[in-house]
Amino acid sequence: MNPRDLPDFHTVRPEHYAIHDRLLNWARWVDPGRGWGRGRVLPMFKDHRNGYEQSSPKEMDPLDGQDLEKDMRHLPEKVRKAIKWAYLDWWKPVKRIRGELGVTSERLIELIHEGRTMLKNRSKQ
Repeated sequence: MNPRDLPDFHTVRPEHYAIHDRLLNWARWVDPGRGWGRGRVLPMFKDHRNGYEQSSPKEMDPLDGQDLEKDMRHLPEKVRKAIKWAYLDWWKPVKRIRGELGVTSERLIELIHEGRTMLKNRSKQ
């Protein structure tokens, strides 16, 4: 399959902008050695705007990272792994993560959106 034929796995829906910012912070908290430092975004989001502008660059918030990590534990396994791939393991080929999860590309996108929605809803509790 030609990579240009793959769906866009990194589209952020408008209702997920806030949780997306928190997930970017969580990714920096989980793996600070990757150098996503102040004001930087993951390579997969670098040129991807899709109507979304990241809020002003902030320092990493370790307490929010910890809170989100606790919430991640409550997600169903496939959803959690899809979110982890989208924010931490983006370097893994799509074919590999699809195989690990046993899902289609379309379902992988759904899992990422479902995970953002679940985390968004959990943070309201």
